Amino acid sequence: MLKNAVDNYFEEICARVYHHYEEILTRNNSLDFDDLLMKSVQLLREFPEVRRKYQERTNSSW
Repeated sequence: MLKNAVDNYFEEICARVYHHYEEILTRNNSLDFDDLLMKSVQLLREFPEVRRKYQERTNSSW
């Protein structure tokens, strides 16, 4: 039971810290590495012309 309380407390602290970190990133109009990856995926999904351009580049390289 004590271990669960410690685990829950640790998870709560981690969640608060991460939330604060995300707020700071947003306030500073910044992205971290995982945001960059997700924005890249979003860009390629939402803009077929960009996706085609990069597909052409990667296919012609091989």
